[in-house]
Amino acid sequence: MLKILLIIVTTISLQTKKSNELCKTGLALKLQGKYTLAIEKFDHSIKYKENIDSYFFRANCYFKLHEFEKAANDFTKVIEEDSLSSTSYYNRANAYFFLKNYELAIIDIEKAILLEPNAADLYNNRAVIKEKLSLPYCDDYKKSCALGDNLGCENYNNLCKINK
Repeated sequence: MLKILLIIVTTISLQTKKSNELCKTGLALKLQGKYTLAIEKFDHSIKYKENIDSYFFRANCYFKLHEFEKAANDFTKVIEEDSLSSTSYYNRANAYFFLKNYELAIIDIEKAILLEPNAADLYNNRAVIKEKLSLPYCDDYKKSCALGDNLGCENYNNLCKINK
């Protein structure tokens, strides 16, 4: 029984090590802008042992390649493992935005704001989504600006001050 347990632990350890190595290689390729090659490494990493990092980085690669549905699916995997990942909610919101699914985008950006209420860019993005949904958005641009986001200030000045 002990021998079987040792074999299982060793196998899991080797799978984890190989998965981590592939993830690191994929990340290096991603940072070089070689997104398709990076995705292949992340795919292999996940086959050895599912891990949140490979899903997260693969999602970012899919996003860069404008494969927004695949990106959203991988960000969902990350969120299932780490429901406090504001970055994953933010990124999935952006994927939904480009898929023109503004209703899901607003839900995710709201979750990201709950997790990081002082992140200026989140309010700017929520305002952009609200514009698409024909909802009031000036308060979000104003909040983004107050938190130091120059784009939020620019949007507030261009879109909100002239409308008042």
